[in-house]
Amino acid sequence: MLVEHVRFVQKRHKCLRCEFVPCINFYRSKKEQLGELTVFKKSPLPPCTLGSIIYTQCRILTKLMDAGAVPRLACQLFLQSIRDLKASIVLLTGHYRASMMTLRGALEMQLAALYFSHKCSVAVTEDKLKRIEGEIRAFYEERYEVPSDEAIEAGLLGRKKLDFKFLVEFLHRKDVIPGGLKSKLEKLWGSLNSYVHVVKLEVVKPECPGCPAAAVNVIEEELRLCITYSQDIAAVFLRILLGHLDQAGLLFDDEVLKSFNYGVWSLDEIGRELGTSLILSDELKRLAEEYKAHTREVGAVHFRR
Repeated sequence: MLVEHVRFVQKRHKCLRCEFVPCINFYRSKKEQLGELTVFKKSPLPPCTLGSIIYTQCRILTKLMDAGAVPRLACQLFLQSIRDLKASIVLLTGHYRASMMTLRGALEMQLAALYFSHKCSVAVTEDKLKRIEGEIRAFYEERYEVPSDEAIEAGLLGRKKLDFKFLVEFLHRKDVIPGGLKSKLEKLWGSLNSYVHVVKLEVVKPECPGCPAAAVNVIEEELRLCITYSQDIAAVFLRILLGHLDQAGLLFDDEVLKSFNYGVWSLDEIGRELGTSLILSDELKRLAEEYKAHTREVGAVHFRR
């Protein structure tokens, strides 16, 4: 029985090196026509450029959930955003356009989570809180419509869909996100949105492999751009989480500091060992320096957003 199991496993793993269908030979290494896993091996930047930050996000979010500082239903939206960020790493195997499109969804999910989290934080009665929980469930089921009074508050009369435009306007007018961050989010959204359109098709680029449907290739410029946008979104998410930590009095908790050190500050050290910079996002660099400076301040109680 054990021998049969070993043979089964060996046979299954050969599928990743399929000799018959090149589209699913993930280890393909024919000149510039590569398989996805070969691209990962040849990548000049390791997946920890985003993976370690995701780890930090998960640790901090868990801390907030345990402290009851973020509603659990809203946490599920935050967690989905983290999963989307991880999916974007997998797509760095030469599928850069798809990675960008996944990042767009991750950003929108973060803002939706922040929107519902804010509504829960200002709910003054148990009945209002239960109503908002019902709204979150309706959002999960794609039945949610923006209340007319909120659309008016956002300056978007008649808006029904909980989309990016409404979210940034509403959260800005509620002082949840400052004007500077709103502008950065809009610029980032516009860049990611362009990857939905025909002009960003990979198959019309000169770097496209000779077998465009079956093969991929390392395109360092695209890779670096993907990682930069990923880290931009991760930095925005970390700012949101750190803001929640500040409100809960957990900003300088030892566990949070260790998570931040492991997931963000350590990227500088790893980069030096590899002889390259692993923090490509100016937003993430700024956030790391701000948080480091604040941890040095004795008695610091606020974190700038």
